[in-house]
Amino acid sequence: MDWIEKLDGNVIVCNAESIIIYMNETAIRNYAKDGGADLIGRTLMDCYNADSRRKILEIMTTLHYLYLAGRIKHKAISSNEAFDLFDIKVEGRHTAIGDAIATAKLFTRLLYLIR
Repeated sequence: MDWIEKLDGNVIVCNAESIIIYMNETAIRNYAKDGGADLIGRTLMDCYNADSRRKILEIMTTLHYLYLAGRIKHKAISSNEAFDLFDIKVEGRHTAIGDAIATAKLFTRLLYLIR
């Protein structure tokens, strides 16, 4: 895994419960103001600012509501599952622009279903 440390990009690995189990040195350095290496063992949500956390929770709550209301057939508990559920192709996953475009497409489709 030495090559991961040499990457000039953040590598953050989480387990199935969204708990951070690994961060490369670049990620530790880039997330220093949020806790750096102390984020290991904490939830991935701790890497986001308050506004981003609120938006993520709103989208996940909406997805759960639509699932319970029978408007979508499968439960989506991650952004990847939500993108797959709505057949949203993500170009540049885990880049600011790639994730923003995919999230905007997801939000548009959620608005349509809520109506």
